Amino acid sequence: MTGDNEQLLLFPCRNPLTDKLGREFFLSVPKEPGAYHFLSQDGGVLYVGSSVNLRQRLSSYRYAKPGKASRKVIRLVAQIEQATFETSPDLPAARQLENEWIRFH
Repeated sequence: MTGDNEQLLLFPCRNPLTDKLGREFFLSVPKEPGAYHFLSQDGGVLYVGSSVNLRQRLSSYRYAKPGKASRKVIRLVAQIEQATFETSPDLPAARQLENEWIRFH
């Protein structure tokens, strides 16, 4: 039984990140702290973030589905064409790298 605010889907919703980036990309992401950013088709930066566990954080976007994630995240995921990441020794260093990338872009 679904809740009052939950949208019913006629077809299973496939996340485009697995198709665009490939399963191998997600398996290659380390379980370490670091920063990441998503790029659009024209190479523009869509989002910059940091995490204590890059694999877990990037996989959360991979499994974002309508009704479970916000519309903002669903729109973001639909626009992502490329994702890059860089590991850091710890979370404060990852946040510092994230801030540097934000200032650069």
